[in-house]
Amino acid sequence: MLAHAFAGGWIELIVGPMFSGKSEELIRRVNRALIARQRVQVFKPAIDDRYVPEAVASHDGRSLKAVPVADVAAVRALLAIDTQVVAIDEGQFFDDSLVTLALELADHAYLLETGQVVTSGPAEMLRKDEAIRRSYLGY
Repeated sequence: MLAHAFAGGWIELIVGPMFSGKSEELIRRVNRALIARQRVQVFKPAIDDRYVPEAVASHDGRSLKAVPVADVAAVRALLAIDTQVVAIDEGQFFDDSLVTLALELADHAYLLETGQVVTSGPAEMLRKDEAIRRSYLGY
């Protein structure tokens, strides 16, 4: 289990097809957290170097500084104890341990599809939902 000071958080998944604005929405949400003076860390898979290696970038050119990581273990190792918001772009490039990490950091989940909340509930309950696992988590 992760020893982290922040508890009572939630998970928000931003899902949709290519060019649907997922990275744009992540950038927007992180910027709102920064405006609210929350402590934010942004990660992206190191293999995603399409636009800028050290940033989350949208197709329309907006970007946000991010730490490229090889795997979830690197995310776990780099998490600061005072972080309030953890943002991860292109989560499909990580293994299933990303789900474990997210559930350790949060106790509630929201599933967004093309900008709309399609379901929400306790994170553990959503993780056990076979349809959600198959459709959104890939297992």
